[in-house]
Amino acid sequence: MVTGLERVASRWPALHRQLLDVDELDTELEWLDHTQAKSLRVAGRLLASCLDRVGEARLQASTIPRGSDSASVYGLAFGDLPRELLARPELQKLKVVLLNGSLDRLLLSRDEHEWLDDERVDLCVGAGEAGVELPCAVSIGALKASSPACGHLKEAIVLVLNQPFQATYLSGVAAQERRQIELNRRLIETDGDVATLFGSSAGQTAVVAAAGPSLVARMPWLRAHRSELTLISVTTALRPLQEAGLRPDFAVAVDSSIKVGVHLDGLEQSALAELPLVYSPGVHPDVLARWMGPRFAAYLHTPIYHALGRELPRGSLFCSGTVTHVAVDLARRMGHQRICLAGVDFSFPGERTHALGVTQGEARQSASSLSVTSGSGATVSSSPALVGYLRDLERYLRSHPEVDFINLGTEGALIEGARFLEPDGVAR
Repeated sequence: MVTGLERVASRWPALHRQLLDVDELDTELEWLDHTQAKSLRVAGRLLASCLDRVGEARLQASTIPRGSDSASVYGLAFGDLPRELLARPELQKLKVVLLNGSLDRLLLSRDEHEWLDDERVDLCVGAGEAGVELPCAVSIGALKASSPACGHLKEAIVLVLNQPFQATYLSGVAAQERRQIELNRRLIETDGDVATLFGSSAGQTAVVAAAGPSLVARMPWLRAHRSELTLISVTTALRPLQEAGLRPDFAVAVDSSIKVGVHLDGLEQSALAELPLVYSPGVHPDVLARWMGPRFAAYLHTPIYHALGRELPRGSLFCSGTVTHVAVDLARRMGHQRICLAGVDFSFPGERTHALGVTQGEARQSASSLSVTSGSGATVSSSPALVGYLRDLERYLRSHPEVDFINLGTEGALIEGARFLEPDGVAR
């Protein structure tokens, strides 16, 4: 028998040497030779279906449109997915990306992988890949078993896989926002314009308080420096801040769900009466009706506000899916020279979704599909949506080098472009 590893040595000698140099696999394996479709458990997770591997590969291959002359496959597994795609006569080029050198070397050495002889195949390792090449198909089992060296590529793949679900969700949100913008039209006309706040805090320091689990640990620092800064809070963080004796200078809301009103339950009414709210007009009318303090309308950088902006001009703020983006851009547009981030975790430190004191789910129960590196260098679980928000914020920070961004905590995701506090705890 000519093994797949020998075929690699013949066609891709440099790649073969690279596979020989990787460490031995240090993971629990369970070969399932007794099942209907022979498979393998890697650290307790199936690499491929133990009932119908061909059917699984056919389903995975369906993400490549019929008629495509080129495609990429991420993950080797048992080679079922490349075989399925190579059966298409119209396919002229197939790039197969290995995601775990140690595991893939083992798999290649055990079976023939005759599909590697097909001249249309190009084989490479994922650690050196800059991004995802479309159209693509993914072996989910191999993705879950990917090595840390492919961490960035795995993240990019998961975000691509999540795009159809995210698009469907955002389509529903946009429809709801359009309805609620019409219901809020009178308020948009009579409330303040966020543009009147722009430039009002030139050269000063702001803290954007989100409701990530690490917010609680930032309370002593916030209390100690409260008089020196502008405190901008997302509505989700209002209750934890109040419980710590902190009153924000501004609150920010953009979520179209009526559930945002839960964030206001139990808050001191006197605090709400004095607290300005910066909101996008798609916020639920009942939430705005409950707000006793001044309100400032702010459009978002999304298509649904383009026509409204021509008819009724208002200042606009950056948003790529989360209210934290809006709060950060508000701080920048107000002119703050330093913007500190508190509770901006984009992950689940301690397996919690939110800071203690937030009413919606505080403890994470389900398994996480992604992880990120924390500010302390640890691995912390996250989700596709949060990682997407994180990367969008990092791009935003890179586009504004004139602002000093400071991450007040190390428990959450490392945010490229935001430095940490000095050793003495001062944000200089």
